[in-house]
Amino acid sequence: DWNRGKWLIEGVTHCAACHTTRNVLGGRMVETAKFAGSDMLPGGGKAPPIDTASLVQEGWDVESLAYALRTGITPEGDAFGNAMGEVVLFGTQYLTEDDLTAMATYLMDQPE
Repeated sequence: DWNRGKWLIEGVTHCAACHTTRNVLGGRMVETAKFAGSDMLPGGGKAPPIDTASLVQEGWDVESLAYALRTGITPEGDAFGNAMGEVVLFGTQYLTEDDLTAMATYLMDQPE
């Protein structure tokens, strides 16, 4: 599951495109700020951090994260907003439960 999740997160769904800070030239700071969130989205949007420590601190677990990727609903009953709502609407809701669980497994157990 972890390897499958890594492939989906870092490749197919390219989550780092929004959830990783960029440098002044627009390059992602993968080595120092991978999945640390970004305040530099087009139109002034923001993407929260999705590194393991931040997700754990916010109370996420594999089950709740997989559910949110399928439905767009957070454990508190709130909905994903902005571009993430579109990611669910046009993308992740169509993935299999196995794929969503794999993605959540990887995000909840990333290397330090």
